[in-house]
Amino acid sequence: MPRVSKATIEPLLDEFARLDTRRISIELQRERELAPHKETYEKKVGPICEAAKKKLDPINKRLGEIAGNINAQLMAGVDEKAGTIALQQVTVDLEVTKSVAAFIAKANDAEAQELRTSETGKPIVTAIAEVNSKDGAREIDAESFFKFVKESERTSKFWGSLKVLIGEAEKFLGSQIDKLAKKPKKYSVGISLKT
Repeated sequence: MPRVSKATIEPLLDEFARLDTRRISIELQRERELAPHKETYEKKVGPICEAAKKKLDPINKRLGEIAGNINAQLMAGVDEKAGTIALQQVTVDLEVTKSVAAFIAKANDAEAQELRTSETGKPIVTAIAEVNSKDGAREIDAESFFKFVKESERTSKFWGSLKVLIGEAEKFLGSQIDKLAKKPKKYSVGISLKT
């Protein structure tokens, strides 16, 4: 373990503290200078934000309900054990304004692409609901692993590769788990200013 020296850390901590207090001072000055502008701004935009919030709240609530319904229906067609998906994707095209289409294109980093348009010349966006599948973390069944490794190879390296799931073990052993469980300390460094 390398030798820890207070003498090498003190000058670094002193520089850290000086820079951090300078940063705080600059931020406090900025907030003092911005305060009158913020008050004026808040007075002017408050009614606009409140009106938009009244319109958005029911829309956002309904969006959540619909998304939950779509999710439930698509996931009902997923058989995780068999690895099959009954319905992979559903799409719907929708005519929108140019500004909405441009916003969606920007959100998808597709600004350079030409917008699709309907026969009437209005921009079209596509709504997509799809079941995505990706490999999860690798898992090995403990019993299969134990049977796979020859008894002569069950050394400290073998036992070191195993980890007990505390929640499941506690369901199995109850309070007796405390006799086996260890709580290794975790160490971290915190740097702060105090008064």
